[in-house]
Amino acid sequence: PLALAEADLMAAPTDQTLCEIRALNGDDVQLVFCSSRSFEESFTLERNTSPAVMAAVDQAVQGYDRLVAYKQQWIQAFDVITFRPSLDRVEIALDLNSRGASFDGSALSLKLLAATKQVLSAIAPIYTGQLPMNLFPAIGEIYKSRGSSELNIIDANFRTPSGAINRGKMPSTEEDLREEPFHKSGAEAVKKEIRVGGIVVAWTFKYPPGKAKTKLWTRLSVAAGKDPMLTDMELSDASRDGDVAQACTKIVKYL
Repeated sequence: PLALAEADLMAAPTDQTLCEIRALNGDDVQLVFCSSRSFEESFTLERNTSPAVMAAVDQAVQGYDRLVAYKQQWIQAFDVITFRPSLDRVEIALDLNSRGASFDGSALSLKLLAATKQVLSAIAPIYTGQLPMNLFPAIGEIYKSRGSSELNIIDANFRTPSGAINRGKMPSTEEDLREEPFHKSGAEAVKKEIRVGGIVVAWTFKYPPGKAKTKLWTRLSVAAGKDPMLTDMELSDASRDGDVAQACTKIVKYL
């Protein structure tokens, strides 16, 4: 779909609107929805670093040493829902930029399903009485996996048997946290009985070649509870549709 000019985003629909239907391999079908979204961007000015601006502020209101300004920014988003009958699966991909934390992924997912139902009545029975796939078990299975040259765990949060909360993060996607000497020694010291609550995985796909990064993340309090649930993941650094599909398939493989 064509991108909108920045000046047109404010007047563009904020509800997800169908803009393209793609026929994929086999019977798979992908629907692309477009919408505009806004978020607030802020910056702070201090009196000692911005005396000219603060002097102007003093003319309106005196006695303040800090100015916090907010600006509404608009982006164009392309959300995708993919139907894969051969896998008995429906995938929802939300387009969230680096400021994605400003948006409620669960609410956007429901809006996307509602928008899809308007243009595709066949979606109704798919979700009647169904729950989203729980991705949480994949966190532990990926962490325990060995011998795969396709993945590196580059970030993780975990709790040790003593209750200590830890986090490890590698500086490069070419390195695996599990092989980092300090982390490896600590895991072996507690006989690998750690509770992993979240991981970031850098994938290097072999066939066909490609790359992607996936983030499966929960709070450790959720991970420590009974029957923890995770229904979404963050996917980035994928340059092609095929990389997105492979990343989703790899995660499901570990469930």
